[in-house]
Amino acid sequence: MLLPWLAEVELDLGRWDDARAHAEEALRTAAGQRVTAADAHAVLARLAALRGDAEACRAHAGLVLREAPAQDNALAAAQARWALGALHLSRGEYDSAAERLSSLGHRDIVAAAAVDRAEALSGGLSGGSPDDRPFEQARHRLRQGQRLRRERRITEARVELRTALETFESLGAAEWAAAAGRELRAAGSFAPASGRLTAQERQVAELAAAGLSNREIGARLFLSPRTVGYHLYKLFPKLGIASRAQLRDVVLSG
Repeated sequence: MLLPWLAEVELDLGRWDDARAHAEEALRTAAGQRVTAADAHAVLARLAALRGDAEACRAHAGLVLREAPAQDNALAAAQARWALGALHLSRGEYDSAAERLSSLGHRDIVAAAAVDRAEALSGGLSGGSPDDRPFEQARHRLRQGQRLRRERRITEARVELRTALETFESLGAAEWAAAAGRELRAAGSFAPASGRLTAQERQVAELAAAGLSNREIGARLFLSPRTVGYHLYKLFPKLGIASRAQLRDVVLSG
């Protein structure tokens, strides 16, 4: 059946909703075709890993790894292990990611991880330079931004990191978007870790960061203090912070 192959191509091209739909259709129509079912579960495991859905990733990968030995489907098994490694990586679990990747023969990645774990492992998953795959392009830009920030080339770093963030968010790669957002904030630029601020949330955030109280903000924006508090409650997780005091460390530059 061609549906798992189509889903895999769509996944690589950034058409993640289409990939999921076709992989799920392959499962519904597999009718006892265990190889087809394993291939579809492998695609869904990869997709879940990229989107940060740990439960779904482990469930789909587990099904593949339980079935693959019996049907000698080495490719699906390798994709399932890749998915588990990618999931660990997106969550910052570099030792576990290295262990998963080394089981696929990526010993060079594990060795390099001792020098620069996050960057080496992140680069090693794709096995080459990015091409027309949006996710790989975004990860390349994230790595470039990290490097430029370490070299104190801040303006260039912000461009790379913001582009990476926007691509990750458009794909629904939540964990990777959060990582790009953290890097962008470390580069001194405003970047919500998940989602975008509304115009009013941005106004509230800027005034709160300047030290104004809820009542003072409300007076300026013609809002009640309760409404200001509600906006702050909503925007904190978008900015990846937990308290009002942290707003002062976030540069709201755009």
